[in-house]
Amino acid sequence: MKTIKMDTVIRAIKDFKSCYLGKLALQIMFVEENRMYAKEIAQIAKEINPNEVQINTPLRPCRVKPLPREELDKIKKHFKDLNAISVYEAELKEVKPVSKKDTLKRRGKV
Repeated sequence: MKTIKMDTVIRAIKDFKSCYLGKLALQIMFVEENRMYAKEIAQIAKEINPNEVQINTPLRPCRVKPLPREELDKIKKHFKDLNAISVYEAELKEVKPVSKKDTLKRRGKV
């Protein structure tokens, strides 16, 4: 079985950024199990130097509990030298499905 190494993924993102002319945003999902690595993750993000860092925690219903806003605020401090925004700060846009029936079908609700 092949394995994916984190340093290979990071190198690939850096290589991509070096030739990509558009906006690069990193989306980082924090949960209880990885919150203690925020400082190290922020250092990796600084090495990549994206245009934006989106600091997330799951807000949709799932098996994992979201981190509270206060915890994400603490995590965000590690990203202070980057253009970072937390999911709790992001502007919520109203989204309407093109077809409510199709959306429910995709989600296994029909």
